[in-house]
Amino acid sequence: TYNSVINACARCGEAGRAEHWLNRMLARGIAPGVLTYNSLINACAKAGDIGKAEHWLTAMPAQGVQPDDVSYSTIIHACGTRRDPRRAEQWLEKMSAGGVQPSAFCFNAVVQAWGRAGDAAR
Repeated sequence: TYNSVINACARCGEAGRAEHWLNRMLARGIAPGVLTYNSLINACAKAGDIGKAEHWLTAMPAQGVQPDDVSYSTIIHACGTRRDPRRAEQWLEKMSAGGVQPSAFCFNAVVQAWGRAGDAAR
């Protein structure tokens, strides 16, 4: 299935290939779901393109797909890995504001992001 191929691309951090398969999926009239978008977000995050990952998360509601905890946690973790704790914290806030309950993983990712940035006391 398309989701399987897009997920395989995500595991390799091949964001461009994942987007290619999304476009093929759309061309065939197949609507992407939350799993599809989460795989795209993951592909972009693994490729180091947090801006593109954010694009896909913010595009979801316009396509009738609501982001879930995985959607947000993938971006929060990517921000932490990139040592951008403010951005990670902003996404945690957006997650809550969007009605998605943050998991312990999300809170931990923000704490680790501040630690990586040299501000563990925050």
